[in-house]
Amino acid sequence: MKILWVLLAAAFSFWFLIFSPWTQSHVPFWIGMSIATFFLGMCSIIAGRSDKQLFEFRSKYIFIGLGSAVVLYLFFLSGGFAVKLFGFAERGVNDIYTIRQKAPLVMIGFLIFFIIGPCEEFFWRGFIQNRFSKRYGDFEGYLLAAFFYAIGHIWSFNFMLILTAGICGLFWGYIFNRYKSIWPVVISHAVWDLTIFVLLPVTTFTQ
Repeated sequence: MKILWVLLAAAFSFWFLIFSPWTQSHVPFWIGMSIATFFLGMCSIIAGRSDKQLFEFRSKYIFIGLGSAVVLYLFFLSGGFAVKLFGFAERGVNDIYTIRQKAPLVMIGFLIFFIIGPCEEFFWRGFIQNRFSKRYGDFEGYLLAAFFYAIGHIWSFNFMLILTAGICGLFWGYIFNRYKSIWPVVISHAVWDLTIFVLLPVTTFTQ
């Protein structure tokens, strides 16, 4: 478990540099996220290379990943209408979308689809949740991984971002628990990220 805590500490350090108000102006957001998630993802693959079952691919995982991404997007789209009722929530959502202005959309789309989304899943579900589950049980590992995934975003001091991460962590964690494979959540995360940040931001429909 030592390597788990070391990599969790590294993740929290990366997220602090990228999200905190004291450091974020010094770190290009999309480049920083790409480097951090790539590093964590590659470390996770190396550390978990003996768990071959996690990387077994089945064609059904494509449909599970795509379908779950649609479900999650529709959930947040409906939530986008709801936050209009609460000023602090709407400001929080708008603050999240300011990161779209920090790089060309084509570049953002490429990075989140091919690097950030997949590597986050290799780390948070394929390594962190998997290791916690082996140590404490599937349900406990599921909750612990979702908790740390949400709390990792606390440096943003944006309640809506932390809440979003918590919901996504529970959602993808459930899928990972159900299929014991990294591929459904990798596909789901990459497609959801691309859709909600680049193709169809929820603010497009709720403004």
